[in-house]
Amino acid sequence: VSAGTTINVIIAGTQNVDFTDSESQSESEQKDVPVPNVVGRLEKDASSALAAAGFKVSKTYKYDDSVDAGKVISQSPRGGNAQEGSTVTIVISQGKKSITVPSVQGHSQKDAQAALQKAGLKVAVKEEYSDSVKAGQVISQSVSSGKIVPADTTVTITVSKGPEEKNYS
Repeated sequence: VSAGTTINVIIAGTQNVDFTDSESQSESEQKDVPVPNVVGRLEKDASSALAAAGFKVSKTYKYDDSVDAGKVISQSPRGGNAQEGSTVTIVISQGKKSITVPSVQGHSQKDAQAALQKAGLKVAVKEEYSDSVKAGQVISQSVSSGKIVPADTTVTITVSKGPEEKNYS
């Protein structure tokens, strides 16, 4: 049985009698132990360190642009002392959020920019002449639709200026 586990013993034969030693139970419940700081450590190492110190571990996961996937972003409580057997919550990074690039080819520049930004991507615009795509419409995009990229990736859209006017003098 690991440290911090509660064991219930049921004694048959007598009803409504409390067989617990209330003094020793309250002493053991009040034992404060140092909480190891596990921020920045790998999930399995953090869990092992907390369990070895006598704590239960609760885990949550979230995306984080600055912390590598699988590492602890934060913990609660963070440092200090806590009751042995209590729960320490750790938040583990899933790394940068991944985005599936939407197709914006053929859309208006305004709609294309809005769709890409809504998806969590950055947008750059360049313009060029086109005889086949009307002015203001997206001719192409630098990252193919359906491709999975990190959030905040820049997608350059090429927008038509319409057909090039040529002057023959």
